[in-house]
Amino acid sequence: VNKTAVIRNPLTIVPSKEPLIRENPPRKPEKILQIGCKPHKNFHRLFKACEGLDVELLLVHGYTTGLDELLDSHGLKDRTWVYSNLSKQELIDLYKEADLLYFASLDEGFGLPLLEAQAMRLPIITSDIEPMVSIAPEAILVNPWADSEIKNAVEQFIEKGFAPEHLEKAAQRLHAFAPSKIAKLYEQLYEQL
Repeated sequence: VNKTAVIRNPLTIVPSKEPLIRENPPRKPEKILQIGCKPHKNFHRLFKACEGLDVELLLVHGYTTGLDELLDSHGLKDRTWVYSNLSKQELIDLYKEADLLYFASLDEGFGLPLLEAQAMRLPIITSDIEPMVSIAPEAILVNPWADSEIKNAVEQFIEKGFAPEHLEKAAQRLHAFAPSKIAKLYEQLYEQL
């Protein structure tokens, strides 16, 4: 008897109903949003990938010791903004400001920023491993250990943008993560116990 049940997290922000207005290819410089400061978030490879590219970084990091030096070593310090302790609305505003979410983690339990980015119709670069592949199959998928793949993905996004139909398809799948649907799954699980 299988005694394990997996119930995914719900989407905690209201999906955008606004029409897609992002420029394709995106404006210059492109703004790349990255969330999380732990090593498995793989932000070091993003910094390396962005060396010499016309980008700005929007980082949501709670722990910033050594971050300035690291950014400076990649020539990104003057093109990076670091945020912490954001309200829900401030985070939503960052998603709206960004052109791309980078979330190529080395491992994840779930990856809520993937859902949030899809809700805001934001293109994503993420890892070609689970659970990222299941949560964001329309994203630009990369091997999170391969520096060259990450750099190529960022360069391709800068050059070609992202297909709007992929963003629409991702947004349409979000109904499966509605809080009411997730609550129903918990209710069904409790009834089976």
